[in-house]
Amino acid sequence: MLLKQATAVKEDYLYTFTHISSGKIYYYSATRSELNNAPKLRDLFLGFGSQKESWQCFKIQIMPSHPDDSFIPLSLPNSAGANIEKLNKPPSPRVKGLIKDVKYIVVLTNIGNKTEQEDYKKITFDKALVNQLKHFGHAKYKTPPYLDIVPLEYVNLRSHNRYLYKTSVSVTTNGEVFNGYTRDFSVMGLQLECEQPATFKKGDIVLLAFPDLQKITKKHELTELKYEVMALGKSLTTINLKANQVADLPHAGVSFFTQLIEGNKDKLKVSEETPKIEGLSTALRNMVTKSVCQFPLYLHKEAAHFKAGAIGFGLYASPMHVILQNFGLLNNKTDFSSILTEEQIINVITPNIKDRSRQDPPLAFTLAINFNPRQAKIEDAIISQCAVGEDYSVFYKQISEGIKSQLIFVMRLYISRTGRPDTDYLSNELKYVSQYALHKAKDLEEALWAVAGVGDVVDITEEALSHLELNKEQIGQMDRRKLMWLNRLR
Repeated sequence: MLLKQATAVKEDYLYTFTHISSGKIYYYSATRSELNNAPKLRDLFLGFGSQKESWQCFKIQIMPSHPDDSFIPLSLPNSAGANIEKLNKPPSPRVKGLIKDVKYIVVLTNIGNKTEQEDYKKITFDKALVNQLKHFGHAKYKTPPYLDIVPLEYVNLRSHNRYLYKTSVSVTTNGEVFNGYTRDFSVMGLQLECEQPATFKKGDIVLLAFPDLQKITKKHELTELKYEVMALGKSLTTINLKANQVADLPHAGVSFFTQLIEGNKDKLKVSEETPKIEGLSTALRNMVTKSVCQFPLYLHKEAAHFKAGAIGFGLYASPMHVILQNFGLLNNKTDFSSILTEEQIINVITPNIKDRSRQDPPLAFTLAINFNPRQAKIEDAIISQCAVGEDYSVFYKQISEGIKSQLIFVMRLYISRTGRPDTDYLSNELKYVSQYALHKAKDLEEALWAVAGVGDVVDITEEALSHLELNKEQIGQMDRRKLMWLNRLR
């Protein structure tokens, strides 16, 4: 049904949940369009499914893609350097063979929240009809459909090298002891494999002991060492930990591993994450970059605050791109301060992300925009509010006042802090530019280093408006006006 949409980018909302019966787990999913086409089952699906803890709501976007998009050559001629020709080569035959049948890229964004779920729980339904939900159930496969996970290759931002080494370790937390062995270690942390699934979670402080390593040192006490759990694998047996240091106080584990590494660098093997198929990650990244249909943005650090930087623009314009384009603001110099204002960045975004790190998950903000396309200037055409979190009920007054005559957009903004830029990726271009315009190369590199946050703006208008007490007829009329205006400019 999604692929039958006339637009280049196919969009919908996907609702999913699991149901346990007689010890078996059943998985159900439906798009908003499917539910609207089956009104008798709609309330049943939403009302019953939202009762489950597994209930989720996604924004699904399907974009056309082509294998040719996998190759983005450098902006330099092959004559610019000895290794440029090598770097300008298209994907290998093996990579081409793997991506030759790719026709679409699918982006799933989890946009659901507890407030919406509670709203759906209020829907009444006839429990006697629950069996009819099998229409949305998924059959079980003896062999699950093939799915390959390809990690993106980026610069290694670790402060210290990791070294492959297997030795026994015990983890103690809340009186429980988990035995296992190390897979690798560094000065500040390690990865280990437990014999049984862990009951602790990310952020917990656990106590480690290294019985075999203790045999080779009397100087360091390798028991009850405090480490923080940084990540757990899906099986809950692979654990990443970081030394839990208090201020500048010494940590016995850090001291021991520093000495061990310094004295045995010639014997220890550095852990290097090599891709399974060379070039596949880059090819897929290029395809996604070219087909992006959302609104990526970059935040720069300026003194104690952040400010808006560049935005991303792929083949397919989002509503925000179209608004900027309408006012001639989608050029080399882009200004979206009327959509996300300087005041909102300083007062709402900065206080909430300034203490976050690149390891933290994206933080959600919600942006409500009333747009009057009849205005000649963008500053007169837009009223916007931004709030931290996923609750858009705070925008009810603004939205209800504009629903009759304006175009309403409710956006979810996800912002992450960044680490240092991957300048290695652009090193050849930077060197080339510096030969002819050193100041421009420096400006470009400074701009890259100034990026302190990245954001992604996702349109959630349809889902959001359905949870506000608004006139459905007015929503429908506004949707039609919006579609006509957007299609006129796309």
